[in-house]
Amino acid sequence: MQDALDSNAWVRDIRGGLSAAAFVEYLQLWDILADFELHPGIEDQHIWTPSSTGEFSTQSAYRSFLVGAVAVLNRCWTADRLARRGLEHPEHCLLCDQEEENMQHLRTSCAFARTVWISVLRMDSLQQHALGLSDNIFVEWWRQATQQVPRHSRKGFNSLVVLVAWWIWKHKNMCVFKGASPSLDNILSNVKDEARLWCMAGAKGLRSLWP
Repeated sequence: MQDALDSNAWVRDIRGGLSAAAFVEYLQLWDILADFELHPGIEDQHIWTPSSTGEFSTQSAYRSFLVGAVAVLNRCWTADRLARRGLEHPEHCLLCDQEEENMQHLRTSCAFARTVWISVLRMDSLQQHALGLSDNIFVEWWRQATQQVPRHSRKGFNSLVVLVAWWIWKHKNMCVFKGASPSLDNILSNVKDEARLWCMAGAKGLRSLWP
């Protein structure tokens, strides 16, 4: 590990051309290692940081998944981050073609994303909790919406939020890397299929919401 991190030697070990997916993973790994520090003389320890005890638990893993989902963190490689590093990037959001793409835009102000949220939540009779024009901070909308949803539906609602946010991000990547066109029907179909799989895997809260 020390040899690999020294002067970013790990980068020189990469051989051949990278696929689009591999390039995204490379950038994500670069972000992680940029803040990584080694302390010589200290033995390695396995610490589960989402838990205060440092030990793994299912509850802490689930909580970490909800709070730390990729679509919620501002660490996704959107156009604004690529621009800051001088990398090729689209001038406008590929989903709505209206504004510069960044994570806050994809989650809140993107007209296409808003339509997705309204359409999905309408299927669960939760459209009154959809993002409004005044909602410009995603996590704040999520927090308030969760409080307004009936208590017995909150776990399912949180799972649905993660699922939809994830598929908006994946749909955007399909437009970037595969030349796909934004399609509401396509993303709704994918959300439905994924929701069924989550329910089959034991997402009881989501199963209680999903039609």
